[in-house]
Amino acid sequence: MALALSSDKLADPPKLPHWKQWPGNNIFLCHGRIMLGSDVSFLGVTVVLLTGPFVIFILFVGFEIHYSLAIVGAVLFAICLVFLTQAALTDPGILPRSNIPRPDPHQPHQITARGFRYCSTCKLYRPPRAKHCKYCDNCVRQFDHHCPWVGTCVGLRNYRFFVYFVFSVCLTSGFVFATSVAVLVLNTTNSDADGHWINRFADAITSNPASLALVIFTAFVFLSVLGLASYHVNLILQGQTTNENMRQVFRRVHNPNDHGYKKNCDSTFCSRIPISQIHKGIYDEESPAGALLP
Repeated sequence: MALALSSDKLADPPKLPHWKQWPGNNIFLCHGRIMLGSDVSFLGVTVVLLTGPFVIFILFVGFEIHYSLAIVGAVLFAICLVFLTQAALTDPGILPRSNIPRPDPHQPHQITARGFRYCSTCKLYRPPRAKHCKYCDNCVRQFDHHCPWVGTCVGLRNYRFFVYFVFSVCLTSGFVFATSVAVLVLNTTNSDADGHWINRFADAITSNPASLALVIFTAFVFLSVLGLASYHVNLILQGQTTNENMRQVFRRVHNPNDHGYKKNCDSTFCSRIPISQIHKGIYDEESPAGALLP
């Protein structure tokens, strides 16, 4: 009898965390605590695009007027990196794959009746607002979009960090743009070049070409990111995701997720972030969708 019980225990598969046998296109570090998306190389490009202009700003522009401007620029740059890291390394709300068989389309199901849809890739019932990302190859709760700039999906658990990152980039690029313009104006005013003001402006550019480069670069970044930030502010106020807005899900029907401007903002920025499910045992039989049912 004891031998039979021992053999039964050996037959049971070990409950490994999902990240140890992850079928999606993610990279895990630090025992699964850090989760990278499928666009790690693109994330590196984002870091370079942030760091390069910041180094140029500190070396050639930040101290031209007053050292305090360089300190402010460094603080804003640090804030950008913090929010980028949080958005890129946080589990966006991925639903671990299951082994639920494909349902019979001719028989109604209590889960599908409540807005859940079956994903044939992940073999689970994903809840409303969730979507399967073809780039990361995962189902993500409250899927907003896949952002290559942060290297991963943006969903329920990292959306606020993504928005914070967009806001911080907008603020930082605007600050660097204004400071660089001020340096150009100051150098033009103090120039000893003779003749028209264009000559003095050309002399200012010659003495500090980095300021002009930063003006052009940050002007483009500021206008681009400002449009993106405005778009997401509008989405938050309407209680929609980018995926829902692009598909016009609520064009002709009522949006049940719109609870007014204040509650929508509270839900986005002040609500408790759900616990990640990536450490759940990979052989657990409980359906991730079933666990989300009230």
